[in-house]
Amino acid sequence: MAFLVILVLSCVLWIGFPLFHCGDFIAFYERGIVYCKRKWTLEELGEISFLDVRTNYSFFTRTYMRTAVRDFNLTYIKDGKKNYNRAYFEAL
Repeated sequence: MAFLVILVLSCVLWIGFPLFHCGDFIAFYERGIVYCKRKWTLEELGEISFLDVRTNYSFFTRTYMRTAVRDFNLTYIKDGKKNYNRAYFEAL
């Protein structure tokens, strides 16, 4: 019985984990971005690139926006790369 409870709890946590990221958002502006209520200027971010990571213990890939300051986790943000390209390159 205890095994069943642990199994159910682990399934609920694994399925519900993306819900913790419901507040994650990113907005692109002419001179910078806003990521989860924090403003960053393009000058302090430096060169921006994207990285898709797939690990052995996960079915899904993680998407990171890599900058000189830090790596931003865009996994749970819909169309993060596409919106970046629209904002700064006007291309898809």
